[in-house]
Amino acid sequence: MMPRPRYLHTTAPECTEVGAYDLVGPVGHFSFQTRPVKSGETLALDAVGFGPTNPPVPVGQAFAGAASTTNPVTVAIGGKSVTVLFSGVVAAGLYQINLVVPSVAPGDQPVQTAVGETNAPMAIVTVQ
Repeated sequence: MMPRPRYLHTTAPECTEVGAYDLVGPVGHFSFQTRPVKSGETLALDAVGFGPTNPPVPVGQAFAGAASTTNPVTVAIGGKSVTVLFSGVVAAGLYQINLVVPSVAPGDQPVQTAVGETNAPMAIVTVQ
């Protein structure tokens, strides 16, 4: 299965509720409201198909917790490599990649993820 990013979200500094987040991305591209991401914010990319984990998570079974990917996951925003803070399964079939947004030019920027040598389809994030 080719890895595929689904959507991007970031924890808003003004949110006081656990689990509260904002969806980020190009304005008008989605049926829901988004906002730009800022350099230095922690961004979470939700995805599918990023491969095996440790501990192993059986396919098709309920899962709660977090299991890190065993293959290296890399991310670039606007062509600039970022440090991946976490990559792994967080729910049945759902991978999450946490990273800190680098300092890049404002505007729509490509988000390129890869697992080992396999590139996922590109996503777009708007940087403020």
